[in-house]
Amino acid sequence: MAKRLKAGDKIPAFSYDTPYEPQKSFYGFLKGDKPVVLVFLPNFGHPITRHFITQYLETIYALRSVRLACVVRSRPEAISKVAPKGSLPFELICDAEGALYDYFQIPQKQGMLRCYSLEGLRIIKEARQQGYSPAKNERHQLPLTLVLSESGQVLFAHYGHSMTDLPADCSAMERVAQELPLTAPEQPEQAQPQTDAFGGFENRDQGALTEEELLAALEENKAFEAQQAVEDEPSALPEPDHRQEPQPAPRAEQPEQGWKAAPESGVYPPQEAPQEPQEPTEAPQEPQDPLPASVWRGKMIYPPDHVPVKVDFSALGFGDKK
Repeated sequence: MAKRLKAGDKIPAFSYDTPYEPQKSFYGFLKGDKPVVLVFLPNFGHPITRHFITQYLETIYALRSVRLACVVRSRPEAISKVAPKGSLPFELICDAEGALYDYFQIPQKQGMLRCYSLEGLRIIKEARQQGYSPAKNERHQLPLTLVLSESGQVLFAHYGHSMTDLPADCSAMERVAQELPLTAPEQPEQAQPQTDAFGGFENRDQGALTEEELLAALEENKAFEAQQAVEDEPSALPEPDHRQEPQPAPRAEQPEQGWKAAPESGVYPPQEAPQEPQEPTEAPQEPQDPLPASVWRGKMIYPPDHVPVKVDFSALGFGDKK
């Protein structure tokens, strides 16, 4: 069994199955003009996987510097039924037996308080309303995010501390890629970019959450949202200031533009026709929109030609273990 991956390590050569092709070469997939972001998720039917796969499908256009590949603990034939060939714009690696998860020492944890963040609890709550029922004493698969060079060199490695401790969407992956040199590091140990929850990572070691700590966090979140709602309300108008301000010194009246001074006869001449403004010779250039940022619990800004890709998860059902 290999040790935990870090920047500077080399990924071993292996073959993998997709829902559409068996025994593909991973090093053959790495051969390309861009590095690869490899994200390890739970099985394809898990609510957490559904949530992030949907986010990646909706924001795939944001990837410019890297390519995306996801690993799931599911059988290829189970996915091909709900996601026909050509419906996924990224590589999907099927590892139903968890061989890669074990080899790279991606941990599993038992107990929701140890595995779920507030965002994860929200996702599970919505899934329960749709009929999801987690197994009793289920061991939860934590994520792993890697950025790999064409030669299989690890440029970035992040083992998630909770089930939602991974890139929130493709914009978060793009920002991480822009902070990397995207070449194999010269030194085996290299500092990795500092990402936080707003970039899609929870980069601090959360450890185990007790029930008291979880309830306190929920109350703190409610108080924060209430405070934000108060701040968003329009403030009252300021009271008028009754203090007298110094008046400016009187000045001689000036005739209005386009009129001449009145003659002694008291008859004004007709008003001159105003000159039409000249149109600029060159049309002003429209400012280009920057790369849309990933807003935590917010909305993405899509380009006009964006067409979201959707997968019918309902045909698969919840809790697909392999």
